[in-house]
Amino acid sequence: MGVLHDIIEKRGRSGIGHNPIRFIERFGAKEVPIMSYEPDPTTFRDEYYYNSRINVLFRKLPTDDDRVVWKRIGG
Repeated sequence: MGVLHDIIEKRGRSGIGHNPIRFIERFGAKEVPIMSYEPDPTTFRDEYYYNSRINVLFRKLPTDDDRVVWKRIGG
């Protein structure tokens, strides 16, 4: 019951109500951009993006020849 009690206390003090996304951002989580196209990995600032058209999460990874590519994480 300690963990649940701790979460209830933090949620009440934070003043963010019942919005789960805002609540998990308090613990260091970051919202992933949702896009319907593949952004350029060399100029895109975030490490992850979610492709809503094909329902897949991607992560930016460097290759051996100093390029950056998108790696499919799920789906």
